[in-house]
This record gives sequence, C-alpha cells and structure tokens, in this order.
Amino acid sequence: MQQKVTFNKVILPNFDSESIRLVMLNTSQSVALDRYLEITEQLLEETNVHTKLLERKGKLNISGTNLKRFIGKVLNVKNEISENLYIFDSPDSTWENEDLNRLDMELKQTFDLKDKYRYISERIGIIKEDLELFKDIMEHRESSRLEWISSSLSW
Repeated sequence: MQQKVTFNKVILPNFDSESIRLVMLNTSQSVALDRYLEITEQLLEETNVHTKLLERKGKLNISGTNLKRFIGKVLNVKNEISENLYIFDSPDSTWENEDLNRLDMELKQTFDLKDKYRYISERIGIIKEDLELFKDIMEHRESSRLEWISSSLSW
C-alpha cells in the first residue's frame, strides 16, 4: 500500500502516530482557516457598509469610539490568526523523515492552506487600509472642528 492524499481520504501505508498527527494537524488548520475566512468575510462586509455610505453621502456614519472598537476587533482577529496558525511551520519530524515530509506537503496542498492563508491576509490588508482611511477622515473632521472652535473663540 502506498501513501496517497486525495480530496476526501488519506491512505497511509503505516499507521504510525506521527502520520496521524500530521493528518490531524493539517485538518485542524484547514478548519481554523475556514473559520477565519468566515470572520474576515463578515469584517469586510461591515467595512463595505461604511465605504458605500462614504461613496453615496460623502461622510462616515460611525463614531470615533465605534471606529476604535472595530479597529480593535480587526487587530484581535489578525493576532489570533498569527498566534494560532502555523501553516508554514512543519513539525520537526517532517525534516527527518521523507515520507512524513511528503505527506505534510500533500496535505497542505490538498487543503489549500497557503492559498486560504494568503486570501485571509489580503482581506485583512483591505480592511486595514479602509480603517486607516476612516481614521484619517475622523482625525481631519476632529481637527476641522477644533480649528473652527478656536477661530470662534478668538473673536
């Protein structure tokens, strides 16, 4: 029997704990990435609500506090992904065993781990860019307000 990774099954010639561990590790990372895909999709949709309003009305309809909370939420998701996923790090056992290394690479390819991770990173980058723009708009609005108050007081 030869090792084989397909879309819906894995055939292992040896039923050893390291091979099973690799299958479980890659499967769990795939599930986690799928969840982060959902989360980033929701964050992007929420961001798009504000960008569409900005396009239609020329203004943001979010308070400074809510914007800061949203930025915090995005940063926490980004940090969780960094802390919990090690898709580019292969276990040490794969460095010492050619069969395990091949199994690890085949699993990562079958589950599209790198593509999913890249897609999530790109989404977070888009969200981050939008939030930086929102923050700049808010700072400009606040600066203009303070300038107006200052000029009104100097009368």
